[in-house]
Amino acid sequence: MRKRLKAVVAAVMATVLSACTIGAAGRGASALEEWGRTQTQFPCAEVKRDQWKMGTTGATVHYAVAGVADAREFASGLRAEIERINPRSGEFVGRVTWPVDGGVVSYQFPGHGELDDKLWAVADAPLPVGAVERRLGWMESKRLRGTPDGAPLMEYVSDDLLATAEAADAPEGFRVVVRSTVGEASSEEPMWLGPFPAAELVERARLLRGVEMRRLSGDHVAMKEARDVRAAADHLGSHAWTVSGDAVSAEVGPGTAPELDLLDWVAAQGKPFSFYQAGRVLRLTASGEDECQRLLAEAPPPSRSVTLRCHAHSAYGILDGTFAELSTFMAPSMKALRAGAGHVSMKPGEVGASLDHERPETWIPALAAIRELNWDGEWRVGLQGYVASRLMFSSTATGPAEDVQQPRRTNETHEADIERLLAAWNASAG
Repeated sequence: MRKRLKAVVAAVMATVLSACTIGAAGRGASALEEWGRTQTQFPCAEVKRDQWKMGTTGATVHYAVAGVADAREFASGLRAEIERINPRSGEFVGRVTWPVDGGVVSYQFPGHGELDDKLWAVADAPLPVGAVERRLGWMESKRLRGTPDGAPLMEYVSDDLLATAEAADAPEGFRVVVRSTVGEASSEEPMWLGPFPAAELVERARLLRGVEMRRLSGDHVAMKEARDVRAAADHLGSHAWTVSGDAVSAEVGPGTAPELDLLDWVAAQGKPFSFYQAGRVLRLTASGEDECQRLLAEAPPPSRSVTLRCHAHSAYGILDGTFAELSTFMAPSMKALRAGAGHVSMKPGEVGASLDHERPETWIPALAAIRELNWDGEWRVGLQGYVASRLMFSSTATGPAEDVQQPRRTNETHEADIERLLAAWNASAG
């Protein structure tokens, strides 16, 4: 009770503080809007409020100028005004645009703090080949607003993504993104490469030459054909990528060990199968009991444990282990599904099942099928019924439930459901 009260108090205080913060940001935005209506130094400067859920979170002042000197003057004037207003909270920034050789630059600068002179120098530099816009301090995609190491970002908008990436330059410490242009009437989403240090961006762009991509999203390369994923993975492996095609996806690069022989087999089979690998996680799916068995019999076995999700008999089994272990799990798990289990899970040391509460007559046959795995010693067993979301206990393959793990909170309905599950398990021993 005391913990719940503390949580409620904390939530109320957080809401009050959030409201106060947003209120202060709103007052700051109103003052900046008034300045925008009455000032004459920067004609046509436009103040736009930034809104989020409960209210105003800040404001952005947009302005277009003829060159970098005018841009600096605008930044100086706006920052002085923001300092005078002194908003107590919120994010207040300026975004100034001007033409440069090859296109335009759009520079978003903060209303407070120091401005780095090297940013002005790179902002006014000619654009690399193919680029039509350089963006500093802001990005088109919210997914590109930051980097894991907090490095500043520079974005190029380009008609020729790879050509721009190969020629892109940036100050040391920056991460660079190159994004493709897309017409306003097009439903196609832009592709992008990055964010990476400029030197790495160049290397990656050169690697991508000749790769038949369908999509490029940062470091994710989606191939036009699943059968081409293996060759692309081999070709791109000097850097970290995710390479995918229809129903197959793998992380490749230094320090990874993708199961490419297995991926190639799945890609060649087509629709009944899928393959996903990220780090040490390897997941396979197959549709139909025969296809699940064929995968285990014919596919190249991986060097690690795998999770196989086998869809069969209007239900599914989730089997974890080596291919040899999955082959042992296959027959009893499929028999349990045929008997009426909603899903069955098996991994070394643990089995589980979801039972159909509307057909209690299926419980004992389904559980008896699971026992046919005939494991040695005690394993953990997890059962899911109508109310009891996960009942855990220990059991041998032929014995009763032991060491039952009771839910922390129960009521009469829970307890009745638990008793039915335990009774069914014990009865299934025969």
